Amino acid sequence: MADWESEFSFLKDRDLEPEIKKILLENLLKEKAQKPLLNEELAERRATLRLEKLKFWHNTPLVVALVGLVTIGANAVVGYFQTRQAAANSIAIKQLEATISEAQGASESERARQFEKLKTDLQESTARAEATRKASKEERDFAYKIIQDELAKSEDIKGRAAILLFLVRAGVLSSLNRSELEQMASADLKAPTSSDAQIPLTLGRPYFGPINICVGSGGGASCLGPGVVAYSCADYSSIGGGADSTYDAFNKRFCQGRGDPKVNVRHNFSIAGGQCGWTSFTVTCPS
Repeated sequence: MADWESEFSFLKDRDLEPEIKKILLENLLKEKAQKPLLNEELAERRATLRLEKLKFWHNTPLVVALVGLVTIGANAVVGYFQTRQAAANSIAIKQLEATISEAQGASESERARQFEKLKTDLQESTARAEATRKASKEERDFAYKIIQDELAKSEDIKGRAAILLFLVRAGVLSSLNRSELEQMASADLKAPTSSDAQIPLTLGRPYFGPINICVGSGGGASCLGPGVVAYSCADYSSIGGGADSTYDAFNKRFCQGRGDPKVNVRHNFSIAGGQCGWTSFTVTCPS
């Protein structure tokens, strides 16, 4: 209340009519109510003025030139860094290409080196294998020649078997199948007749003269002569009993299959008697 009285002191004046006081009060209140609006309008006008001044300065040639200069400078800086980046990228790409090319070259060189090494190793391996094969063949040929030379010294199957067994056990024939040779020699040492010999009678003799074959027991003592090969009736029957297979069997055993069996093997005669009679053959192998 005190604020109102100090601000509107005319209200205390008793000389003024109430109607006048009312009019004065209404005008003052109206003016007071419009004062904030005036302040806001003034502030708005000041802001508008500052904006216009700013637009003015921005539209001047100097500002335009400055803006253009700044833009050009910014573009130049951006272009400079882009150029540097592009150059760096190009250098990196070139270095990468060089590294890849160098690696490819090294890889190709390594492959070529490995290929040459492999080819050399294969050639050396082939040469060693060929040398081993040749040496082995020469060793076998030499051992076989020893057998031929030594067995040629005897016509008796037991004597030949004893020679072969000695050579095997002495280690002279190590390049051959020693176990088979030893079995053959041992079997021939126990063979009752020459027909049971496993070592070919012609082995070691370039020309083993006519071989007389006595079949059956009818011949008696004549079947026991030197150089006569005796066959039992059962053995004779097992090889065909005089058929073509008999000629083939004789030719294969005594001539190692060389030549014509019907030419090499001659049937002499057959005499009845005994278990299966007595049949005589003569085998002449080609020289």
